[in-house]
Order: sequence, then structure tokens, then C-alpha cells
Amino acid sequence: MAGLFEKSRENNFTYLLVGLILYLLVGPIAQEFFPESILSADMVLRIGFNVMLILGVWSFRDSLNHIKLGWGLTIGVVILTLMTVISDSVFIEHALFLVFFIFCLVSLRLCLLEVVHGGEIDSNRLVGAACVYLLMGVCWGVLFYYVEVISPGSFNAPPFGSREQSIQDFLYYSFVTLTTLGYGDMFPLGPVAQTLSYLEAVSGTIYLAILVGALVGAFYAREREIIRRSPARHDVGPSGDAEEDNFKSMPED
Repeated sequence: MAGLFEKSRENNFTYLLVGLILYLLVGPIAQEFFPESILSADMVLRIGFNVMLILGVWSFRDSLNHIKLGWGLTIGVVILTLMTVISDSVFIEHALFLVFFIFCLVSLRLCLLEVVHGGEIDSNRLVGAACVYLLMGVCWGVLFYYVEVISPGSFNAPPFGSREQSIQDFLYYSFVTLTTLGYGDMFPLGPVAQTLSYLEAVSGTIYLAILVGALVGAFYAREREIIRRSPARHDVGPSGDAEEDNFKSMPED
């Protein structure tokens, strides 16, 4: 059992990635292909919402406080979700997404720290990098949703249906903006919405540029370390670099 737990901790970000993918895909698929089913898209999205939180708690490793916080937020969301089933209170719905937003921000911070300070590149670190990108899109989407709720007409968005349908629209807009696709079928109208939109586009571009640079730099540093520790180092000359000294020792034409 202890070995299984340690193995789970080694691949902790895989759980969060699976939860994110479930959350982003299950609801829209149910809405598209099973609109008249007993298990409505509304309920499927709620289930995907909770599954994401439960699976995502595994990303809170190396800190008991983070684990407690993750499970506390998960339990809070489950309770709020049950309350929305028996009540149509707008306050409960907004509280539900606020807790979800906090969870995403905490997960984003932990994933980003793991990616930046994770040491040697491994599969878990790469999965964490993917989680950071997806969490950025989700966080921006929830933020856009609240901008529209607080200031209606901030976006040229479809009319509000259910809460889940509207959040799907803003998640779609968020990822289109994050990846700088810009289809143009949905766009910001208000100054706050416009400012947040270009900030998301800039943050997505900068993250990818920094991520690629950091991973390439880490890979190059590891390769240099392997060369430095290789047996061929006994031929190292005054410069301290075997390759450079071998190159300098080559006869000139």
C-alpha cells in the first residue's frame, strides 16, 4: 500500500490532468449528443466538475496543508453542488464557482512551482506543464464569466441559458483567446473585458515561450552534466571542456 501511494505521488499531476480533461470534454459531449437523456448535460457537467476536484487533490503533494486545503475545497464544492440541486439560489451558484476558482488558482500555483523548480525533466514535470496551461484557460474562463455576470453586455456572447451552458461559452472563448486563434464569433465589448482578453493572450504566449526555453535549457544542462561526468573527461585540457579541447587540438589545414 505504501508503495502504491508513493507511486501515485510520483505521478500526481496525471490525476489533475485527467480531471481537467474530463471537466472540459464530458459536459459539452453530453450536451451535443445526449440532449434529451435522463442524465442531462447539466448534471453531467456537475459530476465532471466534482471529479476534476477530487482527482486534482492528488496534485497537492509535499505539503499536508495543501492536501487539507484541496480536500476542504473539494468537500465544499460537493456540498454546494448538492445544494444547487435542491435550490435555485444564485448566491449558491456563485459561491460554487468561487470555490472552484480558488481551487484552480491554488493548483495553478503548485503546478507552476513544480514546472519551474522541478529539477530534472521527467514525465510528471511535463504533465504539470500541460496542467498549468489548461488551468490558465479555465481560470480566465471563470473570470470572464464573472465579468459578464457583474457587467452584462461586456461580451458579444450567446444569451445566458443555464449557468453551465454560459460557463462553457466562456471556457470556449478563454481557450480561443489563450491560444490566439481568435475566431471572432465571440468577442469583448467592455473595457474591462477587452483588457482581460489581451492580458490572457499575452500571458499564454509568454508562458509557452518561457516554458519551451526553460525545458530546452534544462535538457541542455543535463546533457552537459552527462558529458562532464563521462569517462572521456580524463582527456580534459586547460579549458576544462573535453569537446572544446579536442576541437582545438585538431590540426589546421
